[in-house]
Amino acid sequence: MIYVTKTTADHLYRELLGDRQDNVEALTKMIIEGEHFNDDEALMYSVRIKLLTEYIDEIEANEKAADAGTSDGLKGN
Repeated sequence: MIYVTKTTADHLYRELLGDRQDNVEALTKMIIEGEHFNDDEALMYSVRIKLLTEYIDEIEANEKAADAGTSDGLKGN
């Protein structure tokens, strides 16, 4: 069963930031502790961090463009 919930963009943005932070902390812990280091798991965390960062950067770029008054971030002449 699929449930649809109302979510604000701000809430989603905060969730993405939290997810990225969780993945950074997990990868950092794995690297520091060393004894439970797993290449596949480290790669998974790295890919998640990269994708979440790309999503977050896209959201931030869109916010800056909206603040500037255009959808592409370019000011009109």
